[in-house]
Amino acid sequence: MKTTALFLTFTTIFITSGCSLFGSKEPTEITVITKPVPLEIYQPPLPQEIKLEGIQWFVITDSNLEEKLKEIRTFQGGDLVVFAMTPQAYENMSYNLQEMRRYINQQKQIILYYRKTTADGQDLNGDGIIDRRDWEIAKKQQQEEDT
Repeated sequence: MKTTALFLTFTTIFITSGCSLFGSKEPTEITVITKPVPLEIYQPPLPQEIKLEGIQWFVITDSNLEEKLKEIRTFQGGDLVVFAMTPQAYENMSYNLQEMRRYINQQKQIILYYRKTTADGQDLNGDGIIDRRDWEIAKKQQQEEDT
């Protein structure tokens, strides 16, 4: 039992000390070389442009009320349905649409900025500038490849 304990003790000391018992060599010099690795960031295609449908507006006043009601009945096939809006409400609606347009344009500029800074930047239209038109060309090419 004593010899087993003694054997285990010496074995443990020998294993933990490793090669340090046999002397050491000169430390070798380690050279670290770093290379930039280009990141491949996925650039999702821009959403399809908005295609709006035409809207027909009827302006009804006291002087043309009967004429426009008759026109609307003819247009609707006999049913009379009228949506009315005050001039102030129309201005508010117009303001809201302009705000949405401004917000969408600002978001698009942010998206294009990040695309420009994270992509390898391909000048597809040959004008020497990587801009929105290049992304539109790339989008059309991607859509053609997908179909």
